[in-house]
Amino acid sequence: NIFGLQDEITSKIASALTVKLTGEDKARLKIKETDNLEAYEAWLKGKEYQGPRTPEGIAKAYSYYKLAIELDPNYSRAHAYLANIYIISTSAGFPIKWREKMGLSDERGRLMARKHMEISMDKPTSTSHIIASYLALSRRRFNKAITHAEHAIAIDPNDSDAYWAMARLLNLTGRHLESLEFVKKSMRLDPHDIADD
Repeated sequence: NIFGLQDEITSKIASALTVKLTGEDKARLKIKETDNLEAYEAWLKGKEYQGPRTPEGIAKAYSYYKLAIELDPNYSRAHAYLANIYIISTSAGFPIKWREKMGLSDERGRLMARKHMEISMDKPTSTSHIIASYLALSRRRFNKAITHAEHAIAIDPNDSDAYWAMARLLNLTGRHLESLEFVKKSMRLDPHDIADD
């Protein structure tokens, strides 16, 4: 019974992190993110283009995440990734010409990021919490950021990005040795992904 085993592992990790999952959180673990294969493929393509973090890649990822949401408006992870694209594209270092090609202004980008994060948190995934942790960090709400990272790990203990998010947060808050343990866990889960960061 793979789903029973998954629930058991998740509960043990949550206990180890002292995260208390509510009945509602546990129910969410059993929800499939999407039944639409085309939406899933669009999300995967978006993630692939976003990986190198070039303006061209971000613009392509933006198109694919929007397509994934058009194909499945309730696809939580696609909403979270799209929110992240809005955050990235309205940051100070993102080239204005690419922002204009994407049809975004700073104000619209921030508004859309909040909108898509709210939708994503209706059925939160590990990604929802990872991005929420980065948003909390940008507002210097360190405890809230760490709580979101803990929830991300509890929801999906196989998500290398969740461990990497926790590692960054712990490092930024001066907990360097603890941070290293989360880097190692992230590398074990996805050595290729961590090399890109």
